[in-house]
Amino acid sequence: MKAIKIGTNTQAKTIHELRNNHAQKTLQLALEFMKANDMEVKDMDTFRQSFVSYAREHIKSHEVLKHLDTSNLIAWNHLYKLEQIYRDYFVPIELIDYDIYATTETQIEAYKYAKKLKELLNEHPLIRSNFQVPLLIKQGYSFEIDPEAILMLK
Repeated sequence: MKAIKIGTNTQAKTIHELRNNHAQKTLQLALEFMKANDMEVKDMDTFRQSFVSYAREHIKSHEVLKHLDTSNLIAWNHLYKLEQIYRDYFVPIELIDYDIYATTETQIEAYKYAKKLKELLNEHPLIRSNFQVPLLIKQGYSFEIDPEAILMLK
């Protein structure tokens, strides 16, 4: 049986976007930290992989810094903490599918029924009351398909 898309998990997608926004803010803080310590980030991809490793490699290749003891010059713990926060929160959005699929025959039939029922109810000019319809959600003056109710069917 071929699965069909019946909706999108907008709540999970929104949470993911908020987590990625937090990760981007953390990345900006790490870039500001590097700039404050006179280290320019030239390769963002390498920097994103490991803030601390990038800083250490930059120091090793720097003419002056490679001769100094940087353990007291740079707040390594702060940079490490920023890296951990970034890793914990950032997940590329293209790696996750937020679509909701009907996979069983019952779910697919229920989806087709709900789609027809939604069209009929939304076309009727006198449907304004707030009553419950199985497999549909009332949003304002119109009905939408409830993918979660369809997924509960076996």
